[in-house]
Amino acid sequence: MRTFLALGILAGICLWGALRTPRAELHLRVLRTALFAGAGVFGALLVSAMLQALFLSE
Repeated sequence: MRTFLALGILAGICLWGALRTPRAELHLRVLRTALFAGAGVFGALLVSAMLQALFLSE
């Protein structure tokens, strides 16, 4: 359960940061892209952990 919570919080923070970052300059666009990519990675890890817990729980 802690894994789900941690991954959800990390994905949320990355997504929140990406949406709050302005798009004005190039380095900010790179940061925004990296934050969206991080949110995607943490989201994929969250889904993977949830599916693993669903199918491996006996």
